[in-house]
Amino acid sequence: MSPVALPRSRDARPRYGIYLSARNMGSRERLLLAIARALVARGASVDILAAGAEAPLRDALAVDPQPDLRLVDLFPAGIPAPHKLRITLSIPRLARWIDSCRPAGLLGTSVPPNLACVAAARLSRHSPRLILRQSNTLRVDAHPRYGNLRRRPRDLLVPQFYARADLIVAVAAEVADNLSTLGVRTPIEVIPNAVEIAYATQRALELPDHPWHLERDRPILVQVGRLVEKKDQLTLLEAFALVVKDRPARLLIYGEGPMRRALERRITALDLADHVALPGHTKNPFAAIARSDLFVLSSISEGMPSALIEALACGTPAVSTDCPSGPSEILEGGKVGRLVAVGNAAELARAILSTLDAPPRAEALRLRAADFSFERIVQRYLDVLEGKPMPPTHPSGARPDSPS
Repeated sequence: MSPVALPRSRDARPRYGIYLSARNMGSRERLLLAIARALVARGASVDILAAGAEAPLRDALAVDPQPDLRLVDLFPAGIPAPHKLRITLSIPRLARWIDSCRPAGLLGTSVPPNLACVAAARLSRHSPRLILRQSNTLRVDAHPRYGNLRRRPRDLLVPQFYARADLIVAVAAEVADNLSTLGVRTPIEVIPNAVEIAYATQRALELPDHPWHLERDRPILVQVGRLVEKKDQLTLLEAFALVVKDRPARLLIYGEGPMRRALERRITALDLADHVALPGHTKNPFAAIARSDLFVLSSISEGMPSALIEALACGTPAVSTDCPSGPSEILEGGKVGRLVAVGNAAELARAILSTLDAPPRAEALRLRAADFSFERIVQRYLDVLEGKPMPPTHPSGARPDSPS
């Protein structure tokens, strides 16, 4: 599917814009495309907005092409630039798109697109209903939960920019609380991330990428995520070193990122080279998770981690840090999977061993994952985008009705 050129002609149907920033197609991106297709099925037109549309997004839209679901590439062709700079440079073209198409609603899907949407709306003559999706907690100095989180320069713009939105969608109740603590007073609707249950079930039946999944001669632990500091895979390696002192086991950490060399050095230092592998990115995390004995999330902070929901959908037990914000909500405060303190390798190792000894029933995990199904979550987004009245909010500004 080729990008759509600006300007665009108007028509009588309601039009929506969904600004994506991702370069790969994960659960979040599949959810947002499912929302777009549901809007089209209800008689709307939807433009998927991107700053330099890349192959995964183009390919996903080409699978089931529809005339009312179109791709608009907002980044000028032929200008090499880092991805986040592309989003900044896209603001004038996004403003022109708003004036040309006069959308009923514009949805930003993470912090960089959110800031661009607010800036473009200020530049345009038309004022669409502006909805911003917030997927992570941000640093709040001296706060017991948020005081040690990494601060990015762009985060300083969030309170001022988000005040200009009509509604904020927070992916977890604690994300809503975090925004309120930062001083954001815009109405907040809590809508968690989702997993496409049928898709996960189908992909889980395929062969995984790594041969360890097929050998099954010892427990396999798995993590799927970027190799970045906030995922804290260094603590995971320290914990796993304690695990292998108790019993034979293997650990696979799928993903890529700037922490790879540091992780490789720590693997060598801990003498784990025969027990840990970093296979890189996997196109099918479901197959890897489904054929593992335990999914481990070791993060310092999250929003509403889709990989943890995907593990439950595959029937794979999970252990997670009790980091801000989503793991505790997904695991129901520890009822569905053990929660441990952030950065505590010994506690994480004990939780891993306990879960391997007494894993929860797979059916109970799949039942919890069903609370995060596409069918349920897509409908929530449709209600928000179409401006349907919402029940009263609790004091933080967020509705206290995340799946439970």
